[in-house]
Amino acid sequence: MKKQKIGLVFLGILLLLFATGCGGKQITAHPEQQQTTVTNQASSSDKLKAQQESQNVSQSEENGKVENNAASSTKNGGAKGNNSETRTSESARLVVTHNYGGKVVFDQTVPLEKDANGLDFSAMYLDVETAYGGSFINGINGTVSGYTGHGIHKIKKDWFLYVNGVLSSCGAGDYKLKKGDVVWWDYHDWGENAFTPVMLGAFPRPFSHQLEIVFSPAGEDYAQNLAQKLTARGLTGVEVKPFSDEVVFHRSNPVIIVGVWGELSEYGDINSLNKNYRKAGIFCRFDSAGLRPVNTHFQEAGDIYTTASACISATGTGAGDKNPLGLVIAYDEAGLDKAVKLLGDGGISPGNAWGLIVDSQGCHSLPVR
Repeated sequence: MKKQKIGLVFLGILLLLFATGCGGKQITAHPEQQQTTVTNQASSSDKLKAQQESQNVSQSEENGKVENNAASSTKNGGAKGNNSETRTSESARLVVTHNYGGKVVFDQTVPLEKDANGLDFSAMYLDVETAYGGSFINGINGTVSGYTGHGIHKIKKDWFLYVNGVLSSCGAGDYKLKKGDVVWWDYHDWGENAFTPVMLGAFPRPFSHQLEIVFSPAGEDYAQNLAQKLTARGLTGVEVKPFSDEVVFHRSNPVIIVGVWGELSEYGDINSLNKNYRKAGIFCRFDSAGLRPVNTHFQEAGDIYTTASACISATGTGAGDKNPLGLVIAYDEAGLDKAVKLLGDGGISPGNAWGLIVDSQGCHSLPVR
């Protein structure tokens, strides 16, 4: 019995020693290894922080570049909607008038953006309102197309687009502009004939390519003189020929007629054009008594011009005519001399006129107002 108790005590001591040796001791890292682990964690944290700070600095620099670019664009822009990246050294003339040039709203030669069309170009410098999906200009600088007056006096007014002096046959957005083009918006009523196909204010456009100047017998020297002046102004391929009636309605190039009415009146087509001046959009008519200017409703108005007078005007076969017809028709040679000097020297005044009467008193804008 005593031996059994001693054996149990001994067994208990062995079990206690075994438990202490296996589970009592804790395993820890070497102090240097522990320090290295902590240092690496701190290093990773610092790297992350540094990366974040670097990203913030890069973003700040990028923002600075954007702000600088924006500031540069604003500084260089000036004009409404200007983009300095698309700015070119080319320019075009933009004109806005009311009542066939009677009131000038805007007339400037301004920078032309790359690949700009007539609508984009207009919207850059004017406050434009569009309709029909944005393809039709309905208002410019607060003046909107619509009706004025009441009852029988109700009149429809619209914006009409002329490109290089010719009534456009397409929308402004469909016309891709080139250096030196003239984009002209005029706000007027439909009246007797809203579609005046060609106007004078953009001269020498649309007569600046392959121009033919034709003359009546008394106009030969003046036609040659005009050709020389226009060539000196940069027009190329100008030809001078005797007048033939076919050029009135059948032209393969732009034509300017230079002559005295007494001689031209012998031809049938020129007489037909004179008779139908309303449809032709010519604000002057001719007869043996003199030159008769008309108003915006194509009614005779003002004086009849005779000695030393001439009419400078233009017409075409319709909208988009690439070969318009210019008229320098005088009562006598003295009037022809004045008109050719004025037209050749580029002294059209006012420069927003649809046509002109020239006499000893100076220039008189057409239509009469």
